[in-house]
Amino acid sequence: MTTRADRERHVAQMLANHRIEGYEPDNADKQLHAAYIDGTATLDDILAHARSFAANALPQPKLV
Repeated sequence: MTTRADRERHVAQMLANHRIEGYEPDNADKQLHAAYIDGTATLDDILAHARSFAANALPQPKLV
């Protein structure tokens, strides 16, 4: 089980990685991060959110 301090470090590292890539979190991201730090959201919740973002942000391949 992770501690609050562990979850805070996880979010800080994730935000640093995002900024390197030029991405700033929106309000929904920030709310999810806060919920994760508080222990009311899981790492699986954050992963699902990231997968959804990636699926919608990346150009879809064209089928020939």
